[in-house]
Amino acid sequence: MHYVQVKTSKLVPGNDLIPYPPMDTHVFCKLLTDVGAVQLDEEQMVDMKSDQLFIIRYRPVAHLVANHQAVLI
Repeated sequence: MHYVQVKTSKLVPGNDLIPYPPMDTHVFCKLLTDVGAVQLDEEQMVDMKSDQLFIIRYRPVAHLVANHQAVLI
């Protein structure tokens, strides 16, 4: 399993003072916007939409965090 979608209610974006994790560490990630299909590895993709939560490796979502499309929680 490469990711787990988590359902919950209204969370707010996290603290910008938290350091970024190593790229291959699993993180809790909340999408702030619809981003569409995200490549997880050579074979798998996942469709990511606003307000969804995922437990996922940091590498596939690092660019989303950097572009303020997702936050780590």
